[in-house]
Amino acid sequence: MLNTWLKKTVHNLGQVCWTLGAIALLVLAMTIAWALGYSFGFFLDPSSSRSEHWTMYFKALGPTLIAFFVAYIAWQQWQSSRATLREKLFDRRLQIFSEVNESLKEIMRSGTVSQTELDNFRNTLNMAVFLFGKEIETYLKGIWSNAVRLKYLNDLYNKNIVQNTAMPPALVNEMSDKFAHLVRQFEDIFNWFEPYLRFEQKN
Repeated sequence: MLNTWLKKTVHNLGQVCWTLGAIALLVLAMTIAWALGYSFGFFLDPSSSRSEHWTMYFKALGPTLIAFFVAYIAWQQWQSSRATLREKLFDRRLQIFSEVNESLKEIMRSGTVSQTELDNFRNTLNMAVFLFGKEIETYLKGIWSNAVRLKYLNDLYNKNIVQNTAMPPALVNEMSDKFAHLVRQFEDIFNWFEPYLRFEQKN
C-alpha cells in the first residue's frame, strides 16, 4: 500500500543517514586512536620535530571532517525527503476528506443517493484504503453500505409511488434512519479524519 511504501522510504533514508553517521564516528575513533598512538610514539622518540607532529595531526583530521560533512549532508537530505513525502501524503489525504465531505453534502441536499455518487464514493473508498489506517477504511465502508441501502429504499419508494402502492412502514422508517445516519456523518467526519490531517500527521 502507498502508506506502507512511504513509511519504508522514510525508514530507508533514515538508515542511510545513521549508517553514514556511524562511519563518521568510526573514522573519528580511528583518528583519535591513531593520534594517541602517534603522541605516545612522539614522547618515546623526542627526536621527531613538533612541526611534523602537528602536521600529522591535521592530516589525520581531514578524513574525519569530510566524513562528518557527508553525514550532515545525508541527514539534511533525509529531513528534506521526509518532509516532501509527508506533504504529498497530506495532500492526498485532504483530497479524500474533501471528496467524502462533498458526497455527504450532496446526499443532504438531494435527500437521496444517485448511482453517480455511489460510483464516485466507491472510487474514493478504494483510494482511501492505501492512505489511511484500518479504522478509516471501516468507517468509510459503513458510509458506503448505508448509502447503498438508502438508494435501494429510495428507488423502491419511488417505484411504489408510480404504482400507487403503499411502502411498508418498516421500510419507510428504515429509509428515514439511513438518511439521518448519513447526515450525522457530515458532522462527525472531521473527528475521524482530524488525526491524519493535523500538522503532526498520524502515520
